[in-house]
Amino acid sequence: MYRRSIQLAPASLLAYKNLGTALLVQHNFKKGWEAYQAALSLDPKIFLDRATPKVADPGSAQDRGAMNYYMARGCVRACHERMCR
Repeated sequence: MYRRSIQLAPASLLAYKNLGTALLVQHNFKKGWEAYQAALSLDPKIFLDRATPKVADPGSAQDRGAMNYYMARGCVRACHERMCR
């Protein structure tokens, strides 16, 4: 879903950031770092606390992954609905 978000909105900082986090949780460190680098190239301050809105930490890595997945799914749906009107 993150990759689809990036296809629809190539300048989506949060999609790159969340893709990187999801890949790192899956131990896909090379691709996770590449996604983080893409986010950093768009905004070097992406990881600063004041740079982006935060959602409360749900706890475990599995829970965070699920939260990120559904956030990305919602972004794709919103983008799709906006583009298909």
